[in-house]
Amino acid sequence: MVVKAFVAIEKLGAAIVTVNRIQQRS
Repeated sequence: MVVKAFVAIEKLGAAIVTVNRIQQRS
């Protein structure tokens, strides 16, 4: 379903933001 794909992309984007924040701390 298109909706499931959109949710997956949204979660992936959130994960990238989290990784970027962790990298900025170090």
